[in-house]
Amino acid sequence: MNTDTIALLKSRDGAPARALTREEKARQAHLLHRILTDPAPVRPAAARSRSWAAFWTTAGIGAVAMAAVAVVVTVGPGVLRSPAATGLTTVDVASWTSTSMRLPSAAQEVAAGPRDWCMKNTVGDPNSTATRTVVSAELRGVVGSLIMKQGDDYSLCMAGRDRSGFAELLDAPTPLLDAEVRPMTGGGHGDGKSAFSYVVGRAGDAVTRVTLTVGARTVDAHIEAGWWTAWWPNPEATGDRPEPEVTVTVTVTLRDGRSRTAPLSYDQPSAGPQPSATASR
Repeated sequence: MNTDTIALLKSRDGAPARALTREEKARQAHLLHRILTDPAPVRPAAARSRSWAAFWTTAGIGAVAMAAVAVVVTVGPGVLRSPAATGLTTVDVASWTSTSMRLPSAAQEVAAGPRDWCMKNTVGDPNSTATRTVVSAELRGVVGSLIMKQGDDYSLCMAGRDRSGFAELLDAPTPLLDAEVRPMTGGGHGDGKSAFSYVVGRAGDAVTRVTLTVGARTVDAHIEAGWWTAWWPNPEATGDRPEPEVTVTVTVTLRDGRSRTAPLSYDQPSAGPQPSATASR
């Protein structure tokens, strides 16, 4: 293919030309780096990811209202993940707890594995020289869920004590309303007893608690620095049906004690009123 061929193809392209976004440039650079450094990658079976689209909407609560959100959350082939991703082990998933705690200091054994793996395997611009920092970090059992930042890149990393896990690039955070809850990404990994599902999102300053009800399970999300993270075992998953149907609802509690429960739907998005509120972050 020469420059004349490229010019001809461009002239036939009906889509308007546009510059790549920062996230697209980061994915492009990371993909090129993976191609150059790993010519024949093999993805372990345990790292098989699952895709789903989730739609979240919430209506207002009185004068200080939650912003209505209709967000399509997708996890699929377009998501950039670490080439070292292996998912979690059955021991990792079995250690799950419905509530979380802040990840302890790296000096403690239970925290060393997740922190070490995530500091080495977080995705983003491979040419970045910026310092890699932890923005939010929770611990459930022996599994750490970390929001990492390096330069302008944000990523989610989940890892167990034996240094197995996965990482994926997140979109950069945008300003939120004080009472707004916004999902960023979600999905699942693994099979059988190593299968788990997860959701990551953003929360405004007035949000003090995010609780997911997943079938018979209750999952208290970890909230820190405007981010919320949650995951849970999914032993019903199979190769034929990686994400079995289950009713998921989300209860958001505000600083003044008021709360709102809304479904996390796998069908069609719905939109409610969008009252004004104070913006945060």
